[in-house]
Amino acid sequence: MASSYPGSVDSFDTRTTGQVIAASHVNDLQNAMVAVQTYAAKSSLVKLANGSGAAVAANDCGYIDEAGEFQTTTTEALGGVAWCVVVEGGANGADIIVARRGQATIELDQNCSAGDYLYTSTTAGRATTETFVKPAVFAVALTANSSGAGGTCDALLLCGRIPLPLSSDENVFSVNGVSESDWRATQNGAVAGAVVTYNTPLTSGSEDSIEVESSGELGKLVLHNTTQGETAYISSVNTGANTITVTNADDISGWANNDVLEVRSQTNTTALIGTAYYLDLDITSTTIPALATAIDVQLIYKDTGGTDEDFSNHPYESNDNAKRWTERTYVANINHSSAIRIGLINRRFCVGWTASGAGTALYRIKVAGCIVATP
Repeated sequence: MASSYPGSVDSFDTRTTGQVIAASHVNDLQNAMVAVQTYAAKSSLVKLANGSGAAVAANDCGYIDEAGEFQTTTTEALGGVAWCVVVEGGANGADIIVARRGQATIELDQNCSAGDYLYTSTTAGRATTETFVKPAVFAVALTANSSGAGGTCDALLLCGRIPLPLSSDENVFSVNGVSESDWRATQNGAVAGAVVTYNTPLTSGSEDSIEVESSGELGKLVLHNTTQGETAYISSVNTGANTITVTNADDISGWANNDVLEVRSQTNTTALIGTAYYLDLDITSTTIPALATAIDVQLIYKDTGGTDEDFSNHPYESNDNAKRWTERTYVANINHSSAIRIGLINRRFCVGWTASGAGTALYRIKVAGCIVATP
């Protein structure tokens, strides 16, 4: 007979001395052993009580709460919990088996492709998918689902988190002697390879605000062409020639004269303060691992001309004042420093700063470590 493990424990008849042992008797034991070894190789199993308030079935996803019980959620991309997937379900209050490591089959609320990342969804017990990593990722799809809501995929669980120290001669981001964060202009003529020329006077902001200190920085400001609905990454800026060099010429090959260009975030569109806006910063360097959900950084900031200037980070999402991490200068022309952890959504976060005058601000972000999602 085929083994029923892990759905249930196999049962075997008792053998007595002198009894004929049939091939099936040995085969059944072998099948049971193979089932145990196969699942042990795929998963790390935990037995606990189902405290969700309803019956749960194999392939449901959820988390283990502070009481050590299984719970489901209707919060999309729920973070800060011990995610898990049901292997053997049961009624509310019954003991069930869940996995937190290895491979598992997971029920989804939509189709997915192999390589998509999985998060809790608004449907209890089902996962939703994205094509990118953000802090609440708990699995990556190994197979596709084309059955829509209620279909499943095989996935590698990424429920673990490990901190990694990192260092680099390059900053994540650095500007020095800049005005407050904003820049909008129109394109002047056709592009030339990886170089786009912009018109002056600008529509808003200052040229110096996008003049990064090094083309080798780990993060790149995102240049938005709102006419074309396309983006590119800024490598360097020549304010004397009114040119921007991007990291990939193909990104701007279709851009045309008088296209509207800006570095204002198209995701967090709320002004930081006054005429200062958030800009999108994309982590393009492999120094920071692909499965990094957050980076630990040192911030260095100052304003040469005054106090009470703000330097702020925000997740790559719509503005939420509670999620703004804002530092302020208290002494003019003195470096201020702090250490924070910044969550990454699609390897991006938003930066912004104010300045007391033209070219008075300095803002540097230096990497110190990261948090990586692991099996």
